Amino acid sequence: MPSKIGLSEIELEIMEMVWNSSSSLTFNEIMTYFLDGNKHWKKQTLHTHLSRLVKKGVLAYNKNGNRNIYYPECSREQYISKWTASQLYTNWGGSLSDFFK
Repeated sequence: MPSKIGLSEIELEIMEMVWNSSSSLTFNEIMTYFLDGNKHWKKQTLHTHLSRLVKKGVLAYNKNGNRNIYYPECSREQYISKWTASQLYTNWGGSLSDFFK
């Protein structure tokens, strides 16, 4: 049974930014991106969203000294595939024939 992997609108926005990045990102790089994009988040708000994304298995990080370096745990395509399978299982018991009825 697939786990619940749905992302909130803000979590998806963060992941789109990470997926579109050509390299891993520090917390400060992510924070700066969203501050420049008119998101007026406190650091704790972004930490909370990043922690949730790590728990959901779509984002990961490595420690580099006292800094976290974030990178996607799965590709956008893998996420969509997992989300679709989760929806199929949750709403139609995993049955494609029931989905198409």
